[in-house]
Amino acid sequence: MEHSGTIDDTGLIRILQELHTSRASGTLECTRDGETATLLLLIGTLFHAHTADNSAVGESLVVDVLTWNSGSYAFTEEHIVPAEETVRATIDELYARAQLRKSMRAREA
Repeated sequence: MEHSGTIDDTGLIRILQELHTSRASGTLECTRDGETATLLLLIGTLFHAHTADNSAVGESLVVDVLTWNSGSYAFTEEHIVPAEETVRATIDELYARAQLRKSMRAREA
């Protein structure tokens, strides 16, 4: 399964939920304004996340990407076993954190 598109106001949560439901394994690459984040899924579960230069990894990066309102994404199905597990929270838990972060940013603006 290959899936690609544009990140809009609904963000990536819909895509992640679809990949979770279909128990997909592979790489979800998200790009915005020159930033790229790679999210690795194993049987529909987020397992690892990192930037190209590894300056950001794990759950904090996923929460950040879930706040994006623009950009693009591409999912490539592949059978992978990530070298490390940097994401342990569920997609719903990460989404809740992203919503809180967005709310806090809106109050600061």
